[in-house]
Amino acid sequence: MVIRNVTEEDFESVFHLLTQLFPGLSLVREEQKYAFQNTLNAGNEYGICAVNGDEIVGYCVYTTMNSYLYCGFVFYITVLVVDKKYRRQGIGRALIESVKQIAVEKGIKAIELDSGFHRTEAHLFYENLGFEKECYFFSRGI
Repeated sequence: MVIRNVTEEDFESVFHLLTQLFPGLSLVREEQKYAFQNTLNAGNEYGICAVNGDEIVGYCVYTTMNSYLYCGFVFYITVLVVDKKYRRQGIGRALIESVKQIAVEKGIKAIELDSGFHRTEAHLFYENLGFEKECYFFSRGI
């Protein structure tokens, strides 16, 4: 397995993974493509993927944010998904470790993320990687 930066050609594979991340939603391909393009073009957001052979089996997006809590920059993971067929094989851990390695190289102070209340298995996964529950995350559409 290889971890690499995503490219424009990866969208269809990433879209397939996003349908697994948001199973209750009817994702609109063009809207997701727009968000994917934003990741590719943003100066402070990065997408990486885990590749097994020629198949993308995991996807992670993280963004750089200034944090007053940490008095410096943090990476905030906005997307982390591993294909259902490949879960529990260390792919999610490898993606997080890649983000961590980049964070150390760049002097980033912390890695943060959010996870829905219903994702109890994901919560255990994050806690096993050393993440701690620190707050509630609030969201409001406009």
